Amino acid sequence: MANKFLNLFLILFFASCTEKLVSPPPPQPPQPPIEVPSTVEKVLPSKKFDYSFEELNAVANYATVVFSRRIDDQIAHKKSPKIFKCDPSDDEINVWTMQLKSLIDEQALYVEQNILTDKKYIDSFTQCEKTCMCGEYAAILQNFNPSKLNRTQLFQLSDMDRKHKAMTSDQSLACAKQFKNFCGSPLHRQLRKIVQQ
Repeated sequence: MANKFLNLFLILFFASCTEKLVSPPPPQPPQPPIEVPSTVEKVLPSKKFDYSFEELNAVANYATVVFSRRIDDQIAHKKSPKIFKCDPSDDEINVWTMQLKSLIDEQALYVEQNILTDKKYIDSFTQCEKTCMCGEYAAILQNFNPSKLNRTQLFQLSDMDRKHKAMTSDQSLACAKQFKNFCGSPLHRQLRKIVQQ
C-alpha cells in the first residue's frame, strides 16, 4: 500500500516538474499611438484684484509674526507686546490665514504667468529684502523648469532664496512693522468682516 502511495507521489511530482508546452498568445492588433497632451500653457485672462500680491503677503507675514511672538512669549511666561493696536486674536489669525492663503494662491497664478516677462519684477527681485518678498518671489520662480530661466533669473532665484532662508525673527518683525497703515485699511476691514460672519 505504501508503495502505491510512493509511486503515485513520484508520478505526480515528476509530472509537475516537466516542462509544459505553452502556445504563444495570438498576435494583438496594432494599437493607435498615444496622444500626448499639448504643453502649451494656458494664459489666464487679465483680472483686477482688490489687493496687491505684496500687500497680501505683508499681512500674512504680519499675522505669522504676531502668532509666533505670542507662542515664544507664552513659553517664556511673559506678556507679548503688540505690534499694532489692531493685532488679531488667535482665533482671528486662524481665519485670516485661511482667507489670505486663498487670495495669495489665486494671485500667485497671475504673478507666475508674468514674472519672467514683466520688467517690474526685475526691480522687485533686487528690492526684495526691503519689501520682505524674497521668499515669495523665490517660491514662484522655483515652480519653473530651470531651463526656462535665463542666467540672471537663476542667480536672482538663488540670491532671493538665500536671503529668505537667512532671515531672522528680528527681520521678520521689522517687515511686519513696515505695514503701518494696516489698521483700518480696506483689507483689515475685510478680514475682520470675515471673522464676524
